[in-house]
Amino acid sequence: MNTLYTISPLQIEQSKVESSVCINPEHDLFKGHFPQKPVVPGVSMIQMISDMVRLYIGKPVALKSAAQIKFLNLWLPEVADQADIVMNIMEAHIDSIKLNAQISINGKPLFKIRANFGRVDYL
Repeated sequence: MNTLYTISPLQIEQSKVESSVCINPEHDLFKGHFPQKPVVPGVSMIQMISDMVRLYIGKPVALKSAAQIKFLNLWLPEVADQADIVMNIMEAHIDSIKLNAQISINGKPLFKIRANFGRVDYL
């Protein structure tokens, strides 16, 4: 069970998928990343997008490729434990999905990705 974060129910409007994610600032991960100034790891943000894709299509997925990954600002859980996620679906097929996504706090972008995710049972 994921105790680092929870994703709110998805809001879907055509090719746009939105949600919010809430971080557990007391999670043990932050004791090591980093002890004096906890930061949400970039790999966790990528996993959040992967989890949203899984919720969207209802099947397990994995990152197949990423044309762009940008870490724009630090996510400090003691400052903000909630962020917004917006995914724009560019292409959707039975075995894969191509998207642009962004994680932001109060309109300030933290992370952007342009990627392809594939269904695990098709990989």
